[in-house]
Amino acid sequence: MARLRTDPALRYAFGVVGATPRGAALGEVSVMLGLRINEAIVTSELRIPGDRWPSVDLFTAYWHKASQGRPS
Repeated sequence: MARLRTDPALRYAFGVVGATPRGAALGEVSVMLGLRINEAIVTSELRIPGDRWPSVDLFTAYWHKASQGRPS
């Protein structure tokens, strides 16, 4: 939520706990997701089984884009 509050141009942001972008996860990966919908910020937590984490292309692609300095 802090990233969304700081930059009104962002439409979404997320943080990952329990894994690296491409690394294997142990147990469960928690993805904290924030979405800007009109003037409101909505948050949710996604839980992904660790054995499925490397196959989640959406987050891997986003993480790569974000690491190159492009906004989310």
